[in-house]
Amino acid sequence: MFRRAEDSLDADAQYPADLKQLGFFVNRKGQIRQIKYPDKDFIYNYTNIDRHNVRREVETRLTSLGIKKLYLPALTYTKPTGPHIPILAPPAEVLKTKKRVYVVINSDSQDLGILAYRQLQRELGLNGGSVVDFAKELTKRSTALPQHFDIFEDGAAVEDKDAPGLVVMNPGQLYFSHKFNKALSLTSWGALPRKSISHDQVQLHDENNVAGHHGRNEHIKSVFKEVIHNPDFVSADAEIYVIAIETGAEELMTILGEEWDTYSPRITSLALINSLVSSPQISHPALKSFLHRRAREWQVSSLSRDPLQCVDLPSPLNRNYEPICPTFGGGENDVGECVFTSKPVQHAILAFFDAVAQDPAAYCNPAFTLEHVPQPSPDNPLTQDTYEAEAAAFGGSVDVAMISAEQQALEDAQQQLADMLAALEATAPGDAELAPGRARLEKRIARQKGEVQELTQKALATGGLAKGVGVAERDRWVPQKTGPKIPFAGEMVDAELVKRAGLFDVAEEGLKGLEEEEEEEKADE
Repeated sequence: MFRRAEDSLDADAQYPADLKQLGFFVNRKGQIRQIKYPDKDFIYNYTNIDRHNVRREVETRLTSLGIKKLYLPALTYTKPTGPHIPILAPPAEVLKTKKRVYVVINSDSQDLGILAYRQLQRELGLNGGSVVDFAKELTKRSTALPQHFDIFEDGAAVEDKDAPGLVVMNPGQLYFSHKFNKALSLTSWGALPRKSISHDQVQLHDENNVAGHHGRNEHIKSVFKEVIHNPDFVSADAEIYVIAIETGAEELMTILGEEWDTYSPRITSLALINSLVSSPQISHPALKSFLHRRAREWQVSSLSRDPLQCVDLPSPLNRNYEPICPTFGGGENDVGECVFTSKPVQHAILAFFDAVAQDPAAYCNPAFTLEHVPQPSPDNPLTQDTYEAEAAAFGGSVDVAMISAEQQALEDAQQQLADMLAALEATAPGDAELAPGRARLEKRIARQKGEVQELTQKALATGGLAKGVGVAERDRWVPQKTGPKIPFAGEMVDAELVKRAGLFDVAEEGLKGLEEEEEEEKADE
């Protein structure tokens, strides 16, 4: 029998918790990009090690907006030594002055303050993929900001007194590491350093739980009891607007169904995001009435992407799934965790809360209709055709854009050029560390412009441009430079003229032949 000594095993992989050391930087739009290639996204599978630095960047931006970590159960803004669970909230003396307090209950699959890593690490950046942009939107709506001050600029800061009344719960990070003195999600726990690459992950024990936060149910109750129901943090007459996302929404419905009388007096209105709760699961009559009158849901829907378009309503009919409140389209993204990252969805939710705030006690959802949403019936079933279904969902007629291969190639190249130009603008020109990558990007942009011009000429010559585009291109025509002479139809013809006639392959062959002749002449010399 063979045994391998523990000290001979390969060490566990180690990666620095620093974006620049990993080859990334944060550009002026708050997006994570590669230092060598400023137009390229964060590499999602670079490592599965805990994403410390990304969360630290988000925390820094929230701190500049007056949103800090509040550690439970000690209720302190100074990180304690010992078991604790952090949430996000303004300083107590600021929070208790707010007449409206917005409470976000996230999914238990997310880290504190993170809405969607898939968007945070790509197009939306650190601000849009976390609660940073939502906090900025609240600040913009509730505070008189200086003229010409852009709150949505990356790194924009306000004084603590202007912080929005925002409390963000943390149902995802409920496992406490005594070694590192921090709360972790289950995913982050699995990424903790191991003795070697061959060892199992660090085991969880009862000692890794925090009192009052054994699971998301206890966590939500504890935050309500210790913060939201605590007059030292939230004024007794403050209006509480709750936004519950996915599993956070499901857990909140369970709690309200069991203890409605305890929590209902403080909840003014409720917005649900992509929950899977169905009406038959709601048995408490007062809760069901509240959901019908003062709650709405936004979710991924094949019927409409418009967050202002009602796509489903509670109904007395017996269906497999019945919504618990009026339900609206969840925006352009088809992933549930990305519904609340959508700016139109955030605006729709805040507009709903503003309407409720006019007279909370008397507010009742209007009588929404589904007249613009396809309603299948035995005589008029929903079409199985993808294009028709999409057109019907948006209330339009079928209009399939038939474009040529040349036009498609041109549009792809133009989009790539636009992305590269945007990346160049977002990359600081004065940073010496970014200078080589910026210079490479400028060269690639020059090449891409040439490719776009060539594709435009090719599509124009072959009649492949979209309707109306060809006329505009011809109107912008200017005399072109002449090129080298190449053999064509027994004559020596300008290569550029051959290209503009649409004979790109012939021109390329001729130019290649000239290059070969020049090389042969040099060899003979």
